[in-house]
Amino acid sequence: MDLFKEWLGELGIDSQVNAIESSRLTDVILEGNFDAFQWGWYVEPDPDSMLSYLTCDQLGGWNDAWYCDEEYDRLYKEQNAALDENERVEKVKRMQQILFEDSPYLVTAFNTIGEAVRTDRFACFQPQPDPGGIWLFQYGIRNYLQARPAAEAGDCDGISSAVLPAASLTSTDDDGGSNSGTWLVVGGLAALVVVGGGVWGMKRRTSAGDRE
Repeated sequence: MDLFKEWLGELGIDSQVNAIESSRLTDVILEGNFDAFQWGWYVEPDPDSMLSYLTCDQLGGWNDAWYCDEEYDRLYKEQNAALDENERVEKVKRMQQILFEDSPYLVTAFNTIGEAVRTDRFACFQPQPDPGGIWLFQYGIRNYLQARPAAEAGDCDGISSAVLPAASLTSTDDDGGSNSGTWLVVGGLAALVVVGGGVWGMKRRTSAGDRE
């Protein structure tokens, strides 16, 4: 939201950013007691659930943008029942185009996130999607099944995208202590809970009763 505050400042609009717990934020959104909010979604491999959040049936529920479009709803039902993959893809693309043009959300997407792995202890994590995906906060349990103790990992069965164990698990550092092994670090694990995708919701300040 600091970025959004900066944008408003460039337009000569003064604003205040308040951090609110997610449980309370839901109430604030439903009450309409805000000018703008930032929320985050983790998108599943299949787009159906994410697409459903902006249908008319979800008003007052998951649809925190209070968006409703009949064509979008029709396409949602059609893609949900489509048996032909190419047909479904085209309907989903049309739905995305509708959302892009109507902009119930201003989408901010993060294509990199912070993750850290102790490769002297664990190995063979695989990204999702593969290649180019994330290791730790995934949809499903694949990495719980694939991960191995570093001492037993070997070459991770030759999987090129897997996180390999540290090159040496027994070397010592200059102080004579035990080396903690290779760390593979990009940012911090804390970033996992706040990134992946974000949305800006903007409405005029109204009450829930006004919306109804």
